[in-house]
Amino acid sequence: MSRNAVLCRTWSSWQLPNEVLSDRLVRDRIETRDFEEPFTVAVGEGLGPDVKGIVPEYVLTFSIYGVGAALLDTHGSTIYAYDWGPQDDEYREPYFLENIIASRYPDESEFYEVDEAVATVQFVIHPDGTGNEDITIGNSPRQLRDFTHLDLTAPGWWQDPPVFGEWDRFGRPTIRDHLPQQIRDTITRIRTNA
Repeated sequence: MSRNAVLCRTWSSWQLPNEVLSDRLVRDRIETRDFEEPFTVAVGEGLGPDVKGIVPEYVLTFSIYGVGAALLDTHGSTIYAYDWGPQDDEYREPYFLENIIASRYPDESEFYEVDEAVATVQFVIHPDGTGNEDITIGNSPRQLRDFTHLDLTAPGWWQDPPVFGEWDRFGRPTIRDHLPQQIRDTITRIRTNA
């Protein structure tokens, strides 16, 4: 099977594109930096505008708020989410990775909506190296922690603005290999129930 991209208004949790968009329309919107109306790109093996029920590897959402990436498991549950925000109103400066979410579900045998996660960690990061961590595990009280002096020199914190067809820069982020140890440890704990 070949790896394809489906361009659409939104991607449903039923693994279906809602209102397929043409390559030309999406290319024009990216090149002119027209992100007023959000649009989505789903990438994965065997995907096509008329193919139903195939789970993409990842789904990207482009909007005025930046680029959001949802990395999915084999059933379509979002296991990782990354958000890169624009740092200027013209969307021409590099985008900064300002949000990372990792989730674990009751099991990995079926599809779950994000709000059905049994454990979630969210990192909100600012370009000055400050941020916070928010952990939710079951019905336990949320665990909040602020941090400062995060090293943002590793590859992946900043991405050049979107370019048509360069989906993997956002959908297969290299930052996972370069996150500070404290963030990697927390994500591993949440994802593996350690």
